[in-house]
Amino acid sequence: MSPAFRTIQADGKKPVPFSLYFPRSMSIAKTIEVSSQSTAGFSEAAQAAITEVSRTVNNVKHVWVESFEMVVQDDGSFIYRTHCKVTFVVGPDGAG
Repeated sequence: MSPAFRTIQADGKKPVPFSLYFPRSMSIAKTIEVSSQSTAGFSEAAQAAITEVSRTVNNVKHVWVESFEMVVQDDGSFIYRTHCKVTFVVGPDGAG
């Protein structure tokens, strides 16, 4: 029988699958912070952050836009800025 399918008696209770105590592998995730800007809007600024991160980082799993900022320029136009936290998987399972 494969080690992943053996059971362990936990305190005299119902047997618990071996794999719950000893997982076969584990993913490691990292989070980085990225700021970006656009003159077109907030969604474009967030997309620019994702595009830039994706050039060097693989396995992006989650993007959280932490804050939004609008800067009014002298001519009345706007610059839209986002500050994002990007989470990606590294290591054996993420290969990133």
